[in-house]
Amino acid sequence: MIEKIQELRMAAEAAMGKVNNEQGLRDFEIVYLGKKGELKDFAKNISKVDPSERKNFGQAVNALKRDIENSIELKAAEFEQKKMEALADNEWIDITAPAKDHMRKGGRHPLSSFIDEVNELFTELGFSHADGAEIESEWYNFTALNLDADHPAREMQDTFFVEELKANPLKFLSDDRDLGMVLRTQTSSMQIHYMQKNKPPLRVFVAGKVFRKESDATHAPVFHQVDCLLVDKNVSLRNLKGVLQEIFSKLLKKPDVKIRFRLSYFPFTEPSLEVDIGFELKGNKDYWLEIGGAGMVHPQVLKNAGLDPAEYNGFAFGMGIERMLMIRNNIKDLRLFFDNDIRFLKQFS
Repeated sequence: MIEKIQELRMAAEAAMGKVNNEQGLRDFEIVYLGKKGELKDFAKNISKVDPSERKNFGQAVNALKRDIENSIELKAAEFEQKKMEALADNEWIDITAPAKDHMRKGGRHPLSSFIDEVNELFTELGFSHADGAEIESEWYNFTALNLDADHPAREMQDTFFVEELKANPLKFLSDDRDLGMVLRTQTSSMQIHYMQKNKPPLRVFVAGKVFRKESDATHAPVFHQVDCLLVDKNVSLRNLKGVLQEIFSKLLKKPDVKIRFRLSYFPFTEPSLEVDIGFELKGNKDYWLEIGGAGMVHPQVLKNAGLDPAEYNGFAFGMGIERMLMIRNNIKDLRLFFDNDIRFLKQFS
């Protein structure tokens, strides 16, 4: 009987050598390990084996069973490896490849892109970039800019006051001149901070959010503003107009843009000017649109910042970033920038 087990081992090895796919492996397993397989038949014949050989016979049958099971596992692993290699060759994905053209692509918000454009242009013109807190003290937002205590801009219907900070402003600021805190109504508050920390000549700009209590198609409670300050000796309105001419021609993409000044009033400049740009509208070549405010820095503002107005002067101007983008792209409603309507935003992708 031991000899027959050896013959069965050799037959199993030969049969395994011919297995070349998973179905063949399953057939092999049935033939040798199935309920009616070759080893089951040997196990049934153990009673016919001489009692003195039964132990060796049983051990030989079990050893053959283990060897067949091991060969099946190895062959199955071999088939699995080949399957994975074929998958890697035929169905691999290059995660570094660019997206298909038909796939939807996102894009930056038009305001974010335009603010980057504004920052780049002012930097090219030699202005330093500054930033400031969106929660500002009344002193920096109003008083230092020459807006007295009775100015209408300080009324609750025009400005967002931060009541928790107003109750105890010294918890946040050491300057006891600050009576309360507001959401900044203009980026011009940066001017005082910057002049206090830096010595002339000064060329600085800031672009950021401002807050006012108004809302319609051309106004929003939150919008973006760029404010520019230049302080030096012997600064004139001619310098101001030259800078504005360069800025508007680049940002509005109108190389021949026309600019005019109109006298106005701002507490922090003297003289104060409204800045208009010229358009041709419906055949009218003399159509003008207000785009921002400007003027020569008021001597009192220079004093509030610790500078001597007898030695230094300068100009300042500010404008709404959304308004410039609306003019450049013929956008009629300011609220489109904040509605998150994909039909509007995808035009700028």
